Amino acid sequence: MTRMTGRGPLSLRFLAAREGASLWSSVAAGCPTRFAEGVMHMVQALRLESSLATILGQDAPAMPTVDTTAVSLLDISHKALASMSLAEDRAGFVIGVLAARSVAGATLALSDFHRSLGQRLASATTKADDRRRQFYDVTTLLSHPTQVVDSSTGLEVPTVSLAEVDCARGIADEVTTTTDGVTDASVLSTLSSLVATHLVRGLDLGYPPLDSALLS
Repeated sequence: MTRMTGRGPLSLRFLAAREGASLWSSVAAGCPTRFAEGVMHMVQALRLESSLATILGQDAPAMPTVDTTAVSLLDISHKALASMSLAEDRAGFVIGVLAARSVAGATLALSDFHRSLGQRLASATTKADDRRRQFYDVTTLLSHPTQVVDSSTGLEVPTVSLAEVDCARGIADEVTTTTDGVTDASVLSTLSSLVATHLVRGLDLGYPPLDSALLS
């Protein structure tokens, strides 16, 4: 698949980004082993397309959104749903703590959004599978509410952006590593939109758009 180099007329780069976003979206929905790669490059292509659309006076692409109904109806293993639910719930808790400290980009509405998604994902699991907590360890949050070192990459990033990216990673990892296998295209499409929504927000909040860092 062609990767963009930053050279060439803007209009051609715009069209290439549009095509790339579509192709990588198909990869994410059609190839579970390349799910994370597909979502990551789809998001990067969409953001480039959006940036170039502004310069060229074109309509910006629609960014991924979460289909909450489809999330509630996901037909995958209880274990996978429980892990994804935990990722969402933890992100909601982290963002709620940061919102209480008036950290830029962290809002109670965003916190509630994550925790609501966590509840939807957990609704199809058993009580024994549900690993959500009322509280999570906040030692690092209290010490580094605005900037923190991402333990997965060693990069210093905005703390609120890491909450989004970590959530995306948790869901993507479950898709690519679950022993039960997530292979249905409609399920993968729903999950790719979910992961992409968190990635886009994480990048908008300042997480660096590096291949080696996103979904690593």
